[in-house]
Amino acid sequence: MVKLLTDTTISCIVITTEVVNTTQIVTEVIVTKKRQALIDARGDQSQKSASEMIGIKQQLLSRYELGLAAPTLKTAFTISAYYGKTIEELFPDLLQVV
Repeated sequence: MVKLLTDTTISCIVITTEVVNTTQIVTEVIVTKKRQALIDARGDQSQKSASEMIGIKQQLLSRYELGLAAPTLKTAFTISAYYGKTIEELFPDLLQVV
């Protein structure tokens, strides 16, 4: 069973596996920070409409916004150009200081 729990700043995926009679229970919790700037850049536009204009599937845009997936560099550039924002503004969690 997979549950997606969200609030205004984080997403939490709870994955539970139960095996009857052997009592094997596996629970994995993945917590990610939502990319609020990416959500805000979309404004009142639907994910479906924005994703079509960007050239990706709506489900993928949703995963990017929830912080559950990272775009390729090419996709990140396309999204940033579409919204008129920098990659750094939209995906601050992907930056690494070297």
